[in-house]
Amino acid sequence: MGKRETILSFLVFLLIVFPLNYHKNAMLFFLSTLDTVLLISASAAILIGIGIFFLVGIYHVKKDYELIIERAGEYYTTLKQGTYFKMPIAYQRVGSYCVAPQVRTYITKSGNKLSVTYKIVDSKTFHYCGLKFETIMSVIEKENSEVTLAVLQNSFAKYGLKFINIQKANY
Repeated sequence: MGKRETILSFLVFLLIVFPLNYHKNAMLFFLSTLDTVLLISASAAILIGIGIFFLVGIYHVKKDYELIIERAGEYYTTLKQGTYFKMPIAYQRVGSYCVAPQVRTYITKSGNKLSVTYKIVDSKTFHYCGLKFETIMSVIEKENSEVTLAVLQNSFAKYGLKFINIQKANY
């Protein structure tokens, strides 16, 4: 047994075994059996609490996703694929976005169904614009008389999106 195991065994003996076996001589020992049980229970509760506190700060970002992290209510960083640790009190996850190409169907004011393929290229800009895809398309349609390829390419950039393709939907 190494030095660390010897010290740990001695501490376990002092805190658990020794007071349990010799509780009759309470005048000689400062811990009674009940005190020992309470001490062990309190220690376990504190260790579990600390463990949960640190586990809450672990962020796992899947492939093709990005997380927006804020510190004190302001943008701090964007996390890409991987596992990260941030202190739970100081940092807060405020957004999770898929950055892979996505296909959405949008119905224009004139009743045309469009199948739009796009991807999020700047998740920070997309998050803080505060709009969803459908709302962005409505804004673009209000600003322009007709939704065309050129209009979408120019308009998507200011929302952190990249236009990929547009087709008339068949359904």
